[in-house]
Amino acid sequence: MTRTQILIETWQHRFLAGLAHKRGLSLSALIREWIDEKAAAVKDAGKQDPLYDIVGMVEDGAPDVSDDPDSYLYGGKGPGR
Repeated sequence: MTRTQILIETWQHRFLAGLAHKRGLSLSALIREWIDEKAAAVKDAGKQDPLYDIVGMVEDGAPDVSDDPDSYLYGGKGPGR
């Protein structure tokens, strides 16, 4: 572990110390726990985005879809047209 020093507002220290006391933790342990939670959330943020679920759904597409997507979305081209 690395020892570090930070400056926080008096009310922040009271809040953290009270919360740590209620949970039976030291102030340092509480802060390390919160940092661990935040780090895990940041690490998993990209994995949880539902937009990533569509990656790889289409194996082959028309070669010009990216050149003229509106025609495929709103008519004129595409399968069966």
